[in-house]
Amino acid sequence: MNTIFNIYSFLTIFFFLIFRCFSEEINIQILVEKPDFINKEYWKTYSSSIENYLKSNINEKAFKDINLSFSYNLNESVGKAEERDYKNDVKYIIEQLKSSTYDMMILDDKFLFSDNSFVESSYIKNTFNVRKIYQFYYDMTKDINKNDVLFNDPKVLKDGYYNEKLYGLPYELDFDLLYYKDHENTNHQNFEKFSWKNLLNWNDEPNKKTPLGLAFGYDDELLNIFAEYTYSNYNFLEEKDTNFEIFYNDTSKELFHSFKEFVSKSSSLPMEKLLNTTIENAYNSFVGDESIFFKGKASHYKSLVQRNKVFNNEKISALLPPNNYSVLIKKYVIINKNIALQLTSKKMQLYKAKQFGSIPTFNIAQRHRDYSIESYFQNNAILGNFLEKMNRIYIKDIFKSRYAAPFMETRLFLPQDLRNYLIQDDLPSIINVFENIKNLVMKRSDHKEISFLFLYIPMIVFTFVSFLVMHLVYKYRKHPNLKVFSPHFCNLVIFGYVMDIILTPYFMIQDNSIFKCQVQYIYETVVTILILLPLVAITFRIYSIYNNKSKLINGNKLDNQHLFIYILLFLSIMTITVTGITLFFLKFYIISYGNIDTYRLATCDYDGGNGYELIERLIYTILFFIMFIMIIKTGKISKHYGQFNYIYVLIFTFMVERIMDTLLDKLPSNRYFLYYVLLIIFYMISNTLCIYILVGNKLIHIFKHPIPSDSYDELKSENDYSTNIDSYQRSTMEMEIVEDDSTKSNKTILIG
Repeated sequence: MNTIFNIYSFLTIFFFLIFRCFSEEINIQILVEKPDFINKEYWKTYSSSIENYLKSNINEKAFKDINLSFSYNLNESVGKAEERDYKNDVKYIIEQLKSSTYDMMILDDKFLFSDNSFVESSYIKNTFNVRKIYQFYYDMTKDINKNDVLFNDPKVLKDGYYNEKLYGLPYELDFDLLYYKDHENTNHQNFEKFSWKNLLNWNDEPNKKTPLGLAFGYDDELLNIFAEYTYSNYNFLEEKDTNFEIFYNDTSKELFHSFKEFVSKSSSLPMEKLLNTTIENAYNSFVGDESIFFKGKASHYKSLVQRNKVFNNEKISALLPPNNYSVLIKKYVIINKNIALQLTSKKMQLYKAKQFGSIPTFNIAQRHRDYSIESYFQNNAILGNFLEKMNRIYIKDIFKSRYAAPFMETRLFLPQDLRNYLIQDDLPSIINVFENIKNLVMKRSDHKEISFLFLYIPMIVFTFVSFLVMHLVYKYRKHPNLKVFSPHFCNLVIFGYVMDIILTPYFMIQDNSIFKCQVQYIYETVVTILILLPLVAITFRIYSIYNNKSKLINGNKLDNQHLFIYILLFLSIMTITVTGITLFFLKFYIISYGNIDTYRLATCDYDGGNGYELIERLIYTILFFIMFIMIIKTGKISKHYGQFNYIYVLIFTFMVERIMDTLLDKLPSNRYFLYYVLLIIFYMISNTLCIYILVGNKLIHIFKHPIPSDSYDELKSENDYSTNIDSYQRSTMEMEIVEDDSTKSNKTILIG
């Protein structure tokens, strides 16, 4: 009688909070799954029966004034035969949660928390326009005494928790059974020792067209059959992460071919028609003696067996699927966040078992210590025996691993993928889907070595070239063609690009973690400042001299050394600020582009940072426009010295970043990995190209026009810089720059 307690607790809290204020009747709306046609006969009396039981068995005055109303979505497709059916059902539930239409919902475990995963799904997020559906559930942790729910199966109870918070109370269970008719031939068969192959080959009457009545047209049924077939034939005795590899390793070919053969032999129907079989089709085939077995639910047992329904004077019996492997369906009561209610108890679960044939969520280990649990096994000996013998398959756990796709995404795509394989026999595609479920694109077994060769080797090459350029810039730092540009600042910019080149493969292909996302966010801030701020400093220095503000520089206020200190100070302040924001204000999570049918590429995202991001971008934009204005104001001399290259570099960098952000989730799904690797290489090449735009032409000019290093100070600027600017201004500027650096040469420290 478990469910009664939860209804009692649920309503007690409700009335404690609300009934004091309102003396009128309370209507409680409860959303349930649409019943199938076998259980539909109970639906007419479901609400009134539970309500009457509550009022007559719970000694609380407040409960006399409640009205329970169980209802379902009239447009819900019972079998979810297509992807859109399940998608529409999920959308409907989310809409009801957001609008608080229902006080409670009874949801199965395939929905509860199924959008949650360490690597979230952008497909789920964009399709349903929501993250963390559990945010709409009421947290019952503080309202429920743990001792009051210990009668539940530990695993079932545990799966109602998320992040150690109780959101779902166990409501009832269900599992798969094979029903058959009792007659002379079947009575002497020990079906419990039969495999799926034996069941196919055993035929008491040759005229029966369909050995097994299976609802392949229903998505959940197809998934369950596939799981039970796999477990039965490959003996998944322990929960191991490596078990899942059977779906894409060397054994996968044998598995999928044997499953296709099994499906094909289960009926004489053509494959496409067979894969559209509904539970009603399968049931009618069984009743009409066209099939030997009908695969139904334990919740059908009361209708088919306990009421002794007779078909052609033959009674119905049931057994577990081969090797006792059966998918366990768990249903939970969740409470809308806006109303504090509770539901389910031992008493109610026993009552529902008696009235409707529901399967309680009892902890079987407590059977001999708890009278209520023992009474269920005494009154339901056969179903109780099935519960004890059953090798439970938890369908969500099959697809669970650290980097696996959320089950909701798997549930949306995999049934149709299995149908496509069974019809088209496209083995590579179905294997690809299963590996995508578990692995991200860079973690796939066929990509690991390629990742190293095609990403790390180019990274090493481009990094070496960049450091070589830094060495040359430092070597020729006193050359008149470089000196005016503060070579140490140029090397700071180049070092920023080098940091970007080095860490690009690391952030793209290494293990994903929240900490790594935080480091990446801070790291990208440092890279941006190292590229942008030195360019602003160089521009400001030239601008100040050109506008006869060289006293600031000669007065040791804005020479290279002081400017470097200012850059370092600004970098430190920004880094500390961004680190604090990252650790204390931004909520990072990992989300994947694509889906299991194409690819899954993990990236970092975060909540709560729009304001900080706006301020950061505003700072960078202001710095860019300050530099832009100074370059424009210095006019032709900026053009002569190539200062417009600074603008080109930043614009080009911005464009490349936008291209990366735009293309990552828009690359062709066919051979996505190849395009992805090429895109990363393009990004590294772009960074190297920015370095060339910055100092490449200057170094080439130095190589083409070599001069002895001891003649740098004697070289007249007039021979090296020609421009249409007024000669006096040009000469003054060049003289002041060279003179300034000469006076500081004895005190210069190495920067960059």
